[in-house]
Amino acid sequence: MFSDFGSIPAYRALPKTLRIGLLQSTMIWNSLLVDIPDEPGLRSEISAYLKCLKDGIDAYSERNFVYVIAIRPRVRILEKPRYRWFAGDLIVSVAISNDKHREKIVVPASYFFAHGLGYRPAVTFTSRMITFDGENVKLSIPVHTLLLDVQVNLGLNSEVTYVGRTEKPGARVINGDHRGLSDTLTIALERQDDVFLFSNMFHARHHSSTPDGDMVFIVSNSLTDEIAIEPETDLVEKLLIYYFDTVTQKKTRRGELGALRNMLTKLRDEKHISAVEMSFEVDDPSEYFRFGNAQVAYSHRHAFVCELVDNELSCKVLPI
Repeated sequence: MFSDFGSIPAYRALPKTLRIGLLQSTMIWNSLLVDIPDEPGLRSEISAYLKCLKDGIDAYSERNFVYVIAIRPRVRILEKPRYRWFAGDLIVSVAISNDKHREKIVVPASYFFAHGLGYRPAVTFTSRMITFDGENVKLSIPVHTLLLDVQVNLGLNSEVTYVGRTEKPGARVINGDHRGLSDTLTIALERQDDVFLFSNMFHARHHSSTPDGDMVFIVSNSLTDEIAIEPETDLVEKLLIYYFDTVTQKKTRRGELGALRNMLTKLRDEKHISAVEMSFEVDDPSEYFRFGNAQVAYSHRHAFVCELVDNELSCKVLPI
């Protein structure tokens, strides 16, 4: 229905801004992809979920994924959790950064009732996983998922180490067969940190208006396909690579910046897109989604604009 919209003269000749925002993000703890004694990995289940997500989205609007790899201080369960006297709350002791710091996490009784586990379900655990065996339900969850569920923040951040793109998140994101993940695992092993994969989908919109303001256009790129899916995904990837300036991509940075400059030049000359605004923010207050690194301040929201000034690439951080 909208494929010819970009050819309308009143719209086509107007200078435009392309605004890109996060549509959906899936967090995966890399440790769950590896089988270890007494803790079978969840690789096949995670892969099936990502494939299902991809197929479901493609049924309405084809999209590719841009993934972010990040490291966080290690968190492990220290000892058998215990219930409080005269209450249904559960106390879980965790060690942070290889036992350098310890915290006690309170899982409220309401959490168990919400999951159909009843009052004081039986508890078993390993350092990474905790299992609740209730009246009619048995639930096993990773320690990081538990922290997310009960909304516990430990004052930790997610350090971005790599940005990549893929058409097949059910394979590429989790198969471990690429340099970004292997380099990150090397860093994490030295620091004794945990590695997380964030598989993300983005939504791009064209914004423009007539000089007198009588007409304002806000058009979803997925409806008009003014920018095809492959160039759109490439653009998002290059923008995040430029912004986060990750430690594992220093050697390829010059080439990535050249590619980004060429993309912006083509968008300006062919689509009258004068600037691209990028917003990266997960709709969840958890510290798991507070991203940054040595180059970028840690924050839940990252916003910046890139454009060409005298044919040279110029990017500025937008106020939060």
